[in-house]
Amino acid sequence: MLKIKLYQVWKRANIEIHFTKKGLRDMLRMKDMLEKNNQSRQKIIGISLTFLHSQAVSFQGSVR
Repeated sequence: MLKIKLYQVWKRANIEIHFTKKGLRDMLRMKDMLEKNNQSRQKIIGISLTFLHSQAVSFQGSVR
């Protein structure tokens, strides 16, 4: 399972999402989904991925 952390600065909230490993494609799909679900024009910026043994273990993004 991959553990995703999304830090939303404007809400000062941490969101953790767990899902099965499917790599970067799922991360990008998650980013698109989060952007679409955001009310108004907020975009997820500053995404950083940390890879360990070719597995993404950390996902951090800020919403503005």
